[in-house]
Order: sequence, then structure tokens, then C-alpha cells
Amino acid sequence: VYVESNKYDIDPFPIVAKDKSEYGEGRYCYDHSTCNRVDVDTRPIVLYDKGAALHDKDEAGYERITTLTSLKGRVAVTGMNFKHLVVLDRVLNTSVPALKGKSYEVVDVTAVNPHRWEISKLVGTPFTITRKIATNKTVANVYALEGNKLTKLSWKQPNAGEVSFTLNSLSLHPYVIEYGPDKKSIATATISGVVNKTYTGKALTQTPVVKLGSTTLKAGTDYTVSYKNNVQVGTATITFTGKGNYMGTATKTFKITKPANTTKPDVPVYWIVNKKSGENLYTTAWPEVNKLCNQKKTWTNKGIMWYAPATGKPVYRLVNKKTNDHHFTMNQTEIKQLTQVKKTWKMDFSGKPVFYSGGSKSIWRLRSDSRIAAKKAGTHMFALSQASVNALKKKGWTSEGVLLYAKRYK
Repeated sequence: VYVESNKYDIDPFPIVAKDKSEYGEGRYCYDHSTCNRVDVDTRPIVLYDKGAALHDKDEAGYERITTLTSLKGRVAVTGMNFKHLVVLDRVLNTSVPALKGKSYEVVDVTAVNPHRWEISKLVGTPFTITRKIATNKTVANVYALEGNKLTKLSWKQPNAGEVSFTLNSLSLHPYVIEYGPDKKSIATATISGVVNKTYTGKALTQTPVVKLGSTTLKAGTDYTVSYKNNVQVGTATITFTGKGNYMGTATKTFKITKPANTTKPDVPVYWIVNKKSGENLYTTAWPEVNKLCNQKKTWTNKGIMWYAPATGKPVYRLVNKKTNDHHFTMNQTEIKQLTQVKKTWKMDFSGKPVFYSGGSKSIWRLRSDSRIAAKKAGTHMFALSQASVNALKKKGWTSEGVLLYAKRYK
């Protein structure tokens, strides 16, 4: 008895007819799973909607078992409520002439009533059988075997070590698994092209070459790649997992190192004062300081005033052709006006920046109007704070505002 619809099913099922005349009784129907008698009065056959019957117990109160694993644990079967039935599986020593010279197994899967130890032949509903196989095996085809006749079945190999296929019966015919070439393990593969890398803050990957013997494997087809710990400084691990005709795993590591310190150190700016004129001069060139202060001894070294960046906005030094006074500016228009229009100044320090502006520390430029009026040198100087600016203003200096910025003060 079976239902010609995928939407409905019957319970009890499977049903078997038993002749009880030897006991002085007639011929009756029984649930072949539980051995309970089926009749109109005590246990009628019920048609039910499978979609509405998704509960834990069936009509008779038995636990619903929709996946049945064989006693040896090698086969799992789905397709009905198996209740008390058990499944046995065995490999048959049967030759299949059509597969001569090929690798295959003939397997029998049988549903059994455990109360009477009778085979339960089931037909009319699709059964999905999943069987464990060796992990290095690939499946070429799966067949139902009736005598010597092979009928191809729909199958898939979802994971290494198993194959699934669909039958419309159980306990009637054995099935045949035809195997393809055995999978090869990549555990002993030679992996090249993996190099140490420098930390970037992002996930670092490689372009490896994987060879098994003389064969170069193809990523995505023969193996997949995964990474671990490939962002931070330390040791990253690459895992290669066999795919398709290959199995197993191989690993390779590489180092992620700290990036080299390419930041140039801050540059000290020296402040020296002319002993005669009182002019203030600022320079990053220690040889210039040494020559004027230690050799000629015409200037006094006031030490490091601030630290300038190694690069940034350039600050140029000009020298007055008449007074030898020095002027510091970043303004190209001002430089052109003084050196090319008025022609009273010329570029100093070989025309190169004497230092650079950059950072968060303000540097004020001041001028002395009284010194300018008297045509004396020392007409400009720098200050590092508003308090210093205010004090100099009381001495006759005029603030020209913040001219540039330093990385840090002394």
C-alpha cells in the first residue's frame, strides 16, 4: 500500500498481510514496523498531510524516526517514518560484467523488522541513501542492479568520504558504486613562492605555487587556500586543502615584520647672536654655528631653540646686501620683491631652505622698528610663546604674528 502523492502519506506503514490460520484465525494486516494489527475497528489506515504532521510522534504514539542509520554506521537512509525498523548494509561479492576492469562495490541495504527479524520490502517512496566511503575515493557513477542490468541513479558526492543517491525502493535490489581515480594527498606537496612580508594593517596574501611531483596544481580546482593570523606582526599560516581529485591538507608559514622606520628625525634649529650688532641668526647647519661661534668667535651660541621637521613648508633665509642683516620668510612674492624688484636682498644658504615649517608648535616673528629706523642690524627675531612676544613688545619689538610651526620646542 502506498500513496501516489508526495503531499500525503499513510499510517500505519509499512503494512504486511499475515496468514494466522495455523492459530485458528484468518488472514490479517499488520504494521510491519511495530507488529501491531491494522483493522477498521482498532487500528485503521489514516491518510495524513505530511506538511501538517511535523510533530514528534506518529498516530500510534511512536517516536517519528525519519533518518535511519545502519547498525554498522556506514549508511544513513531518509524517506519515511521508520519507527521500529532497522537497516542493515553489507558489501556483496558480486561481479558486474558491464563494469569489468573498473573499480566498484556492490552494496545491499535492507530494512528489517526487529521483532520478527523479517525483511521489510518498501516501494513507492523515494529513499535517499548516504553511504560512507574511503576519503580518497571519487565516485564515477551509482547504479541500481537488477540481475545484470544497471540503471543509473541520481547521485552526488557532497563531501569527501561519502556519496548520496536516491532509490524508489528499499530491500529489493542492491546498488553499485563505480569509483573513479583515487584522490591524491597534497600533504607532501612542494609549496614555493611564499615570502615574508611587511606589516600594512591589511590582510596579507601570497601567490604560492603548489606542485605534487611534477604536476603543478591549480588553485580553486585542485585545492583551496585559507589564511590565519595574516594581519598583525608575527607568523601567518596558509592552509592548502585538497579539492576535486586531491585530498588532505598542507600548511606553509610566513613572517609579517614591522615596517622600517622611514621617518626622518626632527632637525634642531640653533639660535646665535652677533656679539657686536646683536643680530639674531637661526640655522640648522652646525658647521655654520661652529665656524661663527667657536672659530671666529664673533657670535654667541644660544643653543637649540626648537626642532623643525625634516620636510614641510620651506623657510628661506635672505641677507641684506648693505647691512648683512638676515630675514626669514616663506612668502615667494616677498622673496621676489626683495631680491628681484628692490634688489636690496639676496638669497642666503645657497638658495636652499634653511629649515622647514611643520608641526603644532607656533613660532612668532618680530621686528624692531627702532633698529630699522637707525639702519642697524638685528631687525628680526623669533619667539616661542605669547608671553615672550608680550615681553619683547615692551622693549620696542613689533609682532608680525605666527610665521611658522615647529615639531617641538627645545
